[in-house]
Amino acid sequence: MKVAILQPNPTAGDISGAMAQIDVALAAASKQGAKMLVAPELMLPGYHCPDVHRAAAQDQSGEWMVTLAAMARHYRCGLTIGGPNAMMGIASIMQLACLTPTAA
Repeated sequence: MKVAILQPNPTAGDISGAMAQIDVALAAASKQGAKMLVAPELMLPGYHCPDVHRAAAQDQSGEWMVTLAAMARHYRCGLTIGGPNAMMGIASIMQLACLTPTAA
């Protein structure tokens, strides 16, 4: 399996900018025949900003995961990414998602 790796320098708190970078990377990975794109664990909220992590934490059904799953389906390329997780209203350290291009 061909795997692509995304290693950008995300701006803390710039979720829309990070989403745009992922979109471009998924398109390029798919065009080059990759079946999975691996992105940094804190790509969306950025690094070294725990206040942003707590404020932006989502669960697996959150807006980010829905948007990222749609991108993976569109480009027919899986995506592995992490981010701050919200469980029962409490922001935990990390969640990891592996989104496949056939995910519902």
